[in-house]
Amino acid sequence: MTLTAALLAVLATGACRSLSTRAPIAPLSFADTDSVATSVVAPGVTHVQVIDGRGPWSIHVLEVEADRCTPLLEARKPGSDLHARATTSAIGGDALAAINADFFILPRGTPVGAHVTNGVVLTGPTDRPIVGVVDPTVSPGAPWQTGTGRMRGHARVRDDSAAITQVNRPATPTSAYRGTTDGLTLYTARIGDAVPADSAARRVVLTMIDGDEAAGRAVVVSADSPAVATGMSAGTGVFLAHGSARDWARRRSPGDTVAWRADVVVVPTEWSSAAPGEGRGAQTAAMAAPVREAVGGFPELLRDGRPVLDQQRVVPAFGVNRHPRTAIG
Repeated sequence: MTLTAALLAVLATGACRSLSTRAPIAPLSFADTDSVATSVVAPGVTHVQVIDGRGPWSIHVLEVEADRCTPLLEARKPGSDLHARATTSAIGGDALAAINADFFILPRGTPVGAHVTNGVVLTGPTDRPIVGVVDPTVSPGAPWQTGTGRMRGHARVRDDSAAITQVNRPATPTSAYRGTTDGLTLYTARIGDAVPADSAARRVVLTMIDGDEAAGRAVVVSADSPAVATGMSAGTGVFLAHGSARDWARRRSPGDTVAWRADVVVVPTEWSSAAPGEGRGAQTAAMAAPVREAVGGFPELLRDGRPVLDQQRVVPAFGVNRHPRTAIG
């Protein structure tokens, strides 16, 4: 099996305090199954394997004592572009544990949901839930958050700015993302060979100076309408502007230096508005801590202890049908 991403729980040396070890909680939930085996992966980290012939099911649970351990959670992806794939064991490498994460779009392998690594947005969010890891020094509490991902960022030429509403994600008929109607979409060489044509947009082609998707600078090469696809190579960037951002793009001239910053934040799913940048979710996004790591978290199973699966549209092949699945909570 090939996978595009792995959400990895990495426990560095000394990540767990020397407290008395308690019995793992997970086995108590499987008392009526055929067998339950536990093994200590590291102090404060337990692997539980459950066999239940009624499925039949083989269930693996990685339990981390949150009051004792501070796991370093990373969202890793192989290769230098969005389409690269590798096995979970290959991506895991030096990790204490690796859990495969998110669906990907065939045939190439682009993540269906958002993917953020070390604060860099490799590809932006859709309206489906994500799992985001925040810096505990910035936002104390649980090391991860679930909810709707929202882009937050701006591109600026001197005092002239426009909002960045997406990164490295074109609209496609096979994904949950139908495209933005307002704002800038930033594309880098990570997107692959080309950025698709978009007759509704205004295009600004860039030569990178420094930085990445999180923060960078580039020089404007041209500004026009993208009637055809834009070829991409190392050191090339593109802004596609929609709605009010088209005026910002029209004001761009060759030689302009553009600087930008962009990150992803998590807002509660029930607060997310239909249009990014509006409503209570937008107010929350403006104040939220950016995620350091993120992967897609669809479908959502429980919210505040209540089942919410029936509130989402899940294709049977990716939901109720038998297939290996992973979850975090």
